[in-house]
Order: sequence, then structure tokens, then C-alpha cells
Amino acid sequence: MTDGELRTLRIIHIAMILGVTFFAAVVIFVCVGLPGPAPAPRPAGFTLIDMMAASAAVVSLAAWGGGQLLYTRQMTSTDPATSPATRLRTATLIRLFLFEAATFFSLVGLLVTGISGALAQTPAYWLLLIPYGVQVWLVMKTFPARAVAVLLFLSLALAAPVHAREKIGQTLNKRVVQTYMDGFNAGDHKKILACLTDDVEWILPGGVHLKGKAAFDKEIENPAFVGRPVIKITRYTEENNVVVAEGSVTCAKKDGGRINLVFSDIFVMKNGLVESLTSFLMDPPKEKP
Repeated sequence: MTDGELRTLRIIHIAMILGVTFFAAVVIFVCVGLPGPAPAPRPAGFTLIDMMAASAAVVSLAAWGGGQLLYTRQMTSTDPATSPATRLRTATLIRLFLFEAATFFSLVGLLVTGISGALAQTPAYWLLLIPYGVQVWLVMKTFPARAVAVLLFLSLALAAPVHAREKIGQTLNKRVVQTYMDGFNAGDHKKILACLTDDVEWILPGGVHLKGKAAFDKEIENPAFVGRPVIKITRYTEENNVVVAEGSVTCAKKDGGRINLVFSDIFVMKNGLVESLTSFLMDPPKEKP
């Protein structure tokens, strides 16, 4: 193989890993928390999303295995009609394209689970990044002299969407809490309950302590009030799996008048759902004359 042919193969290899890296960055950016609807609770059993992700993994594995097999066959071929340089070029290109296909299939599977919310419920889907890891390994093996530079570039490219997540949009937990609040504003029981774990707890210090969805459902609408409440959020604060929502709520009383309160709700999250809620309510401070 001439120097020109070798250089062309290297350019193709680098271009392919750059393309798949940018796609992987987009997938990670979406999966770690772009604004969007909160995912529904994971249903029992094997779902359609599971089947799609499993299919992507199987196709990815088949493409990777096929690429490696064809590469080995080409390199061990004794066909006198083709030169060793031609076999090397053909084997390398076949393996590159099939490895690329394997990586894209697995990333598409990861993207589907991220958009659907299944990834938040089943973090094991992150294993679909393994084919991309194989691609990175192959690049470092092909260019050992530049391995550190390649690894540093890829690390920065993939870290960028994670950092951007903190700057753009809400995290998954915040989106779930916002969906919960929207459910109360709309009087939508189903929407509210979809944000809760089965063993959810709701605590109003010094008063109410509810356990379970059934008990929670009964308290969504209070017979002492009429109509729907108007909830306005002034600030969200998040640390690990805890989201604090501060705001105000107003609602019409059944016996006339309105109640106006400010609140601080502390949501403890588990797998993208509310596991416990502690609500602090008080009358807003009176304005001085």
C-alpha cells in the first residue's frame, strides 16, 4: 500500500470517528436532560422501547462481529488475484464501515430510550455506548502516537453536552416536578399520579402524612375549595435527587373568599419520579402601610 493510499485510509478513519462522535454528543445532550415532557412511569414487562433498544443492540453486535470476521478473512486470504495491499485496504474499509454502522445503530437505540424516558427508568441502557467505545479503541490502536490527543479531544467532545445540560433547559427531575405542578393547575389526577412512585409520601409538618398513591389521589381536590388552584413557581433549586420548588398558590373557598399562600415544596426523587414530598405553607407577609 502506497503512502498516499495509507494517508487516505487514515483520513477516512478520522472523518468517520469525528462524525460518530458528534452524533454521540447530540445523543448524550438529549438523553441527559433537554426540556421536554416528563416520562411516564415504566410499565411492567418487556415494552416496545425495550424491543427497539434490544434490536439496535443485536444489529450493532452483528455489524461489529461481521466487520471483524470479514477483516480476518480478507487478511488471511491467499487469493493470488489480489495483492496484500489491496486486501488490507479492502479489509480495513469494510471493517470501518461496519463498525460505524454498529455504533450508529446503538446510538439510535440510546436516543430512542432517552426521548421516551425509558433511559431514566433503566440506566442499563447506557451500555449501548459500548460500540462507540470500541470505535475509540480502534482509533487509538490505529494512531498510537496520537492516542493521548485523540482521547482528550473525544473526552471534551462528549463532556460538552453534559456541561451544556446545566446551562440549557431543565433536568429530568425538574421537568417531572413541573409536570406535577401543571397537573394540579389543570386538575388532572392522571397526570399528577404519573409523576409519583407507588409508595409516595406526602408530608405537611404538623398536619398531614399520607402514604401511597390512593391516599394522595384523595387529597388532590379538597372539599373546602372550589375550582382549580392557580400555582405559580418562582424558583426551582436542585441538588442530587432533591428538588425544591418555591412559589404561591391561590384558590377560591367554598364558603366565599380566596386563600392565598406561599409555599416551599421539597421533592425527593427516585428514578425520575416523586418518592416523597414535604410541603411548607404559610400566609404571605403583609405589606407595610
